[in-house]
Amino acid sequence: MCTKALGIRDFWTDIVEVDFNEFDQHRGDLRKAMHCATSLYHMHDWVFRAHESSIKAQGWTFQNKLQKPISVETSEGFANWLRDQDGNFEIIRCTANALKHETLLKYKSKQFGAPHFSSNVASFSIGGGSASSGTSPGKVKWEVRVQALNSDGSDGPLLPVASAVRTMWISLNSQYKWW
Repeated sequence: MCTKALGIRDFWTDIVEVDFNEFDQHRGDLRKAMHCATSLYHMHDWVFRAHESSIKAQGWTFQNKLQKPISVETSEGFANWLRDQDGNFEIIRCTANALKHETLLKYKSKQFGAPHFSSNVASFSIGGGSASSGTSPGKVKWEVRVQALNSDGSDGPLLPVASAVRTMWISLNSQYKWW
């Protein structure tokens, strides 16, 4: 039974941080990667809803598809502003949505490395073992990787992207005191 309402600080501490730490401990677990990406992405909803008037008052803008500045007026606009601040946020957004919806038909990101299909994100063996634990009994590692994440077209691990977005949130919170 729930004894208190979930607030923004609770969402950060009890959901985002827990999901990130679990993924960090189980880097080959695709379910933990999905939870981590989803909570890091949806933190924007919590922040925007809790601080909508102060965010709008900042006068922040994001670039639309035509490269025109658009004022942040909605949660989606705030997510676009975050994307413009750190491209890793866009990769997390697309990873969360691709894993949730299987395919992104309406939203095609131009951010390099952002996945558009769930099949672009997978757990890969670095020599074998159990994906759920991240290692095999012989300490062979697994990790969740995003296809064509790097500028040379090679796959890259999702954890450094998630870590960068987590750091972005910590930095923004330090500056704006959102939770």
